[in-house]
Amino acid sequence: MKIFGETKIKNWFLIGIIITAIIVFLIFIAIFCQTLPYVELTADSEFEIERGISFDAEIKYTSGPYVYTFDFGDGTPGYVETMDSSSIIVNHTYIMEGTYTITVTVHDNYNDMYMDRETIHIVDMPDYVNMGDFLYIDFKNKDIESGRMNDHIAVYIGDNSFIHVSEEGEVEAVKYSYFNTQSFDSRCFGYVPNIAGYQIDAVVDWLEEKIGEDGLSPTELIINAYNSQGIKINDNTNGDVNIQDIIDYNDTEIRVDPIFKVPSFVERGDIVLMDGRLDAFQGVEFWLRPGFSNDHGALYLGHDYRNGNYFIHASSNGVDNVTLQEFSVWAENFTYWDVNKADANMKNGAIEFAKDQLMKEYQYFFGNLKHQDTKENLELGTKDNNPYGSKETSDRWYCMELIWASYYNCNGIIGSGIDIDRNAWGELIPDLPRVPEKAQDFWYRYSVYLPLNFSYVTGYDIQKSTNITRLVEPSVDFEVDTPVQEGNPLRFNLSINVSRNTTYEYVIYFGDNTSIKNESTENKLSVNHTYGLAGNYTVLLSVVDSYDNVITDGQIIHILQSDEK
Repeated sequence: MKIFGETKIKNWFLIGIIITAIIVFLIFIAIFCQTLPYVELTADSEFEIERGISFDAEIKYTSGPYVYTFDFGDGTPGYVETMDSSSIIVNHTYIMEGTYTITVTVHDNYNDMYMDRETIHIVDMPDYVNMGDFLYIDFKNKDIESGRMNDHIAVYIGDNSFIHVSEEGEVEAVKYSYFNTQSFDSRCFGYVPNIAGYQIDAVVDWLEEKIGEDGLSPTELIINAYNSQGIKINDNTNGDVNIQDIIDYNDTEIRVDPIFKVPSFVERGDIVLMDGRLDAFQGVEFWLRPGFSNDHGALYLGHDYRNGNYFIHASSNGVDNVTLQEFSVWAENFTYWDVNKADANMKNGAIEFAKDQLMKEYQYFFGNLKHQDTKENLELGTKDNNPYGSKETSDRWYCMELIWASYYNCNGIIGSGIDIDRNAWGELIPDLPRVPEKAQDFWYRYSVYLPLNFSYVTGYDIQKSTNITRLVEPSVDFEVDTPVQEGNPLRFNLSINVSRNTTYEYVIYFGDNTSIKNESTENKLSVNHTYGLAGNYTVLLSVVDSYDNVITDGQIIHILQSDEK
């Protein structure tokens, strides 16, 4: 007779043995893994150019002496040292900004090798930033305020350091490298232009006294610091001040990196066209068009104090403002264009129309990459200048459509402005993407799912419009009628290549201790000069236009003696 109770007891006994064995095995593995030799590399947090960075390597669970070898990832000679200590600290200075992978290898007493790596990003404090300047910055993973570079604010206090309010709400001083981590994104610098040096020093002193305190928001901290010197940096009177209010205040300005300044001959309302770089769009080159400088476009907001080099454009983020520096991350072949039939009022009208579209959604004209599987999901749009129209995409924009519509409506009345599309409302077969594989895919979907024509505008269409003129860097040239003998007049024919009419101040240095200065509105000029003696002369021409462009040219001329031929 089988006793069920005894069977259950035996089963539970077996289960207990198995569980105990598993626990003992896991404990053994944990102890074994814990004591397995390894080396750990750590670096300090101040990753800044020309500042010594400490690297700490520690090896565990083996015996020395140890041979430490460091490779700093910047092409400089490595560091090697033999010592009994199981830890070592090595300093290294990087002279260029960039991302570096540091590798340490350790050979122990048994000649076994252990290795660890650390990747760091070295940053360089821009040399155009001064003490007291603001740092405007975005958080990468959370959008505090809509728009760019307005989620967080800090003040530069010198020595690559900033004071700000941490996410925990405490006033703290941090290095510039703190804002170059994965937590932060786009940044720019602002400043108060009309402020004395002693006031800046007092603001910084006030901020440093607040370190360790809490209870202030980032904007309250900065505003109160400047208020302590009687300096107002916002005009919001309801007490609810955000960072955008400081950026927009008339007595603050945006600092622009000189490398990314818009050329001085570009004016408010001009258009910038560009190409997307293939290396920046690998895998998503669907929208890159064939041809030069025609993949993307934007409208320039002007040289005014706080807009610096800002443009307004339509991108996958919707309609927003962007800087030339941000464009340069992924674009190349920048060209600038003037709407030649637009006066100042029309250009302002185009800008105002574009600003009214801020935060509007992007129209995936060339196809939403997430919705291309069926005819219904292809999402190819058409151009429409009326944001209040009946089409589903009327209040959504792709980049060239926004530029075109801004000028088509620049008189304040829908459709009464300037048409900068060479095709007007004609129907064309679309140009194919720049990448052959994408072009084949585009053509297949287009020919299968859509009619072979529809209305749209591209950067190439805008370039070819008679209402558009390409702006060029001013240049100057002069021709000299030679040979000429001493005592005879020599004619200099001057010519300036410019895009816009302006006034010019010509200065010609003839190389014989004489010169001539002339102001003119003409871009062509002829001047006579007589050399009294034969010989070689270096002639220099300098021209300054009304945009403060300085244009120069020069050449050596030979003056013959009176009896030479």
